[in-house]
Amino acid sequence: MSRIAKIGSAVLQWDDKDPSEVLDYVADFSDAIPADDLIASVVWTISPVTVPPLVKSQESFENGTKMVTVWLSGGLLNSDYTITCKVTTDSAPTARVVERDIGVNVRNLI
Repeated sequence: MSRIAKIGSAVLQWDDKDPSEVLDYVADFSDAIPADDLIASVVWTISPVTVPPLVKSQESFENGTKMVTVWLSGGLLNSDYTITCKVTTDSAPTARVVERDIGVNVRNLI
């Protein structure tokens, strides 16, 4: 596994993280979005909500690429989370919307 999820894959799972880590995770939409389309926006959501929560501190994408990044911190030990990534493209006349779920587990790694 890794911290890059290839969106064309059947099972999307990122590497486990420790609750004390702050890590960047990447979703690669190059297999899900046509070459002439660009990402215009990205929205990340996390479920379930726990105490302490898994927190997204930053989200971004680079213009001209099909890769989006989210920074995750915290999380409840031994919890399994679903990170939903929804991207919207700039295609005209109608933008494409692609949404995928990616798993990440919080485990004691340190």
